[in-house]
Amino acid sequence: AALKILKPQKSVNLIRAEYDLLARAADAGVAPPIVSTWNIDARHRCFAMQALDRTFLQLIRAQNGRLSAKQQKQILHLFDHLGKNVGLFHNDGNVARNIMIDDST
Repeated sequence: AALKILKPQKSVNLIRAEYDLLARAADAGVAPPIVSTWNIDARHRCFAMQALDRTFLQLIRAQNGRLSAKQQKQILHLFDHLGKNVGLFHNDGNVARNIMIDDST
């Protein structure tokens, strides 16, 4: 499992909202499922999700900064699907570390 630990200054309500968005993305098939069973509260400011193989940044580095046409289309499809089916528009500048890759797909 991959543990998502959020910053101490982030409110519990915002952490719950992030959890809910990730759960919706997982239900839509574009994010790994959440595997943690605890409630998010002031003591538990994290959640666990199924771990994938590597980050987008690791993939890019392994491919010398290049993406295949198929990979580019997969990324566009991912963002399109997140917007249309989940209502999520990614605006995180840390996107290269937040997108995880499943090498089997």
